[in-house]
Amino acid sequence: MNTFKLEIISPERIFYSGECQKLVMPIDDGMMGILANHMPFSVALFDGEVSFTKPDGETVVCSVMRGMVDMENNHLQILCESALAPDEIDEQAEKRLMDQALQELKKKQSQRDFAIWQMTFQHALNNLKVKGKSSQINL
Repeated sequence: MNTFKLEIISPERIFYSGECQKLVMPIDDGMMGILANHMPFSVALFDGEVSFTKPDGETVVCSVMRGMVDMENNHLQILCESALAPDEIDEQAEKRLMDQALQELKKKQSQRDFAIWQMTFQHALNNLKVKGKSSQINL
């Protein structure tokens, strides 16, 4: 199978740099799949789950927080605010953060603060989904 170069980079680290067979990522109107030799593009990355398959067939899943994606010359680069593997996600910490965000969303506050807590809630929820615990989330 054909492969392409993939880099997933956050401010803290390079999450992955290597060859890839296929990738699925969240964009503004749903999910986008990429295979080798895809036409060049640039697109905004939305919070969600990125999954990709390495040349050996291993599938890697990670939780990402918004960023930009650029594909050119069979090289896909994802620049995002964060990228976490499921084993890097602290389930209890994410649940506490969700609970805190829900409490804050119930308070009277500025639109800015409301938006921040809304994003905090969504990010924690996304991390828990990637962690594989979405069926245990009680809202």
